Amino acid sequence: MILFVFEGKKPEMALFEAIDSLLLHIGNEKIVTTFHTNFYKLYDEIQKDEDVLTLNLLKEWLWTKNNHSLDEYSTDDFTEIYLFFDYDLHAATSFLHLTTDDANHRVKEMLQIFNDEYEHGKLFVSYPMIESYLYTKKMPDSDFSSYTYKIADLANFKSDTNAFSDYTQNQFTTAHTKLENWAKAIMQNVYKANFLCKGQYSMPLAKDDITQANIFDCEVSQYVVPNAEVSILCALPLFVHYYLRPELFDERILSHIH
Repeated sequence: MILFVFEGKKPEMALFEAIDSLLLHIGNEKIVTTFHTNFYKLYDEIQKDEDVLTLNLLKEWLWTKNNHSLDEYSTDDFTEIYLFFDYDLHAATSFLHLTTDDANHRVKEMLQIFNDEYEHGKLFVSYPMIESYLYTKKMPDSDFSSYTYKIADLANFKSDTNAFSDYTQNQFTTAHTKLENWAKAIMQNVYKANFLCKGQYSMPLAKDDITQANIFDCEVSQYVVPNAEVSILCALPLFVHYYLRPELFDERILSHIH
């Protein structure tokens, strides 16, 4: 069994179910739950007990939300754990009153802790939010590598994305073209991750070229610190690239791009 943990419930659940049914085919061998808050709060929970098992930490936090969806499971029930959170500096600075440096320190430490799906779990981060998959004109979008967003405007990102995009969420979850749309979005995001890390808007030569830690370091050094902005990137496409074996990635993604 595989455990998937998302920051929120909407739209993450619908998007992930679409990706699974179209491309991953994990089906009933997964449990999907939500943390109900940002990963800066998850960091706080970890600091209370660095040795706590991830599943137990999640259970205890969900109990505070009157959510008992994981109660029947033990650590031995899960072979892998994946976590998906947003790099939302607006939440960190406005609501938690962290400095940007403090927030970045927490993210970096979280990526070090959650770097193995077979141990504590593997963390995937969206910049600035999961809605980044929609921040595109008609795909393939030749300008996708250049899209950034100002940190000061993060409170408006979702509405600005809806206004900017040539697509809607339904075109990734219910439309008959959703498989082709996901295939194109996945390629754009993987290409852009390689552009961030290696300077080339193309498929990475190896998965290790676009690790979550590498992406974060490049975001901070190239965009966050010098320009107070992020380079728009969605974690879900990067997870698909990470999860699928290369031959399956070619078969399930590349074959559907027209």
